[in-house]
Amino acid sequence: MSPIMVVHRGPAAILEFRGLDAKGMFDTAFLEQLADLVARLGEDDNVRALVLTGRDDVFCTGGNFGAEAGGREAFVKGFFDVLAACRQCAVPVIAAVNGRCTGGGMTFLAAADYAFAVDQAGFGYPELAFGAFPMLAAVTQPSHLPKKLFFEMAYTGRLLTAAEALELGLINKVVASGRLWQEVQAFTDDLAARSRSAIATGRRLYYATLGKLPEDAMRAAGDVVRGYPVVEHFRR
Repeated sequence: MSPIMVVHRGPAAILEFRGLDAKGMFDTAFLEQLADLVARLGEDDNVRALVLTGRDDVFCTGGNFGAEAGGREAFVKGFFDVLAACRQCAVPVIAAVNGRCTGGGMTFLAAADYAFAVDQAGFGYPELAFGAFPMLAAVTQPSHLPKKLFFEMAYTGRLLTAAEALELGLINKVVASGRLWQEVQAFTDDLAARSRSAIATGRRLYYATLGKLPEDAMRAAGDVVRGYPVVEHFRR
């Protein structure tokens, strides 16, 4: 079975995480396929949004590189390739959190532009209970969680509720599990009515300037918008 199933639903390409182990964890092959799919589908003119989601009541609970022949280096590279593909994607990346979202799943959530979550979802970092620290999260999460809350979650394994995640801005909307896909469909249909090129340029601008000093950000912004001087371009 392929680690990821792609389903086209209206203007959205849904990437359902299927090839996870019994604990909802992924491996390097999963990361490689996910990075490739995000890159390729983002270039498809018929796709107006990518939706990341899981199966049953698990969104994603993290990664497992223990049995990998390439070891930790290949796993980490695969992880950052996914994050780079999400940043460079021409269309919005949306998370539809259908259940437990922990470990590496939290980083996929942070990589999304917009996120829905079912009301029973939980969010956190349980790694320390198994003798590991959420190392990748320490690199990728600081801009998404307050420092003291991140360390509390990492040290204690406390899970945030969907309501808490909403209050913190980790997600945009909490929905009943039976309405998740109705809400996602309405949102992606609305996106499809808007300018694809304007969205693509806006995403490039945001991620090209993220974390930069003002002077560097302005230079990066100039590089992005150069070549897009007329409003008519954005109507396509």
